[in-house]
Amino acid sequence: DRRGIVKTQASYRGYCGRRYTKGLRAWKALEKATLVLQKRWRGSKGRARYRYFRAKFIRETHAATVIESGVRGSFARGKARRLRKVDQWRRACRAAILVQAAYRSLVARRYATLRLKEAQILREKRLGASIEIQRIYRGLRGRQRFRFFEAERQRKLMRRFRACQKIQMWRRCLLAKWRTDLLREHFERRQALERATAIHIQAKIRTFCTRR
Repeated sequence: DRRGIVKTQASYRGYCGRRYTKGLRAWKALEKATLVLQKRWRGSKGRARYRYFRAKFIRETHAATVIESGVRGSFARGKARRLRKVDQWRRACRAAILVQAAYRSLVARRYATLRLKEAQILREKRLGASIEIQRIYRGLRGRQRFRFFEAERQRKLMRRFRACQKIQMWRRCLLAKWRTDLLREHFERRQALERATAIHIQAKIRTFCTRR
């Protein structure tokens, strides 16, 4: 009887142990499955959240890029307009300067032409007046000499006048020859000086090249 009771107890304890082990294994498997499911669920939620925030970031970044490009484009267009206005202003200033210069040049040429014409007219008037005065004076002197001198004295006067003309002619010839000789001597001295200067410069240049 005792052996049967012990055997029965052992059998019951074995049965209870097997049930406990089986339940423990089932619990561990369920816990593992739960962990797997939680992991997958969290991964799915994390990926969805990542996709949401990534799309939101992309949208915000795209919007910011669009706004920034719009602002930069507006600034660039404003700057281009200002530069075009400055360029137009500079062109207008240059055109105004050119017009003013052309107008001043035209006024100066007209003024110079008028002054030259006035000076030429005045010179012609003076020349005509001096010629007229000389003509009147010579005529008067000629008439006085003609009335005052007699025929013999007129001949002597004509001889003297011719002699004076010859003397003046010889004097003018001598003066012209003297001036020609003086100019030739001056030109020869200048040529000699220029030749000596050129030779001196060539010698200096050759000395400098030789030293280098």
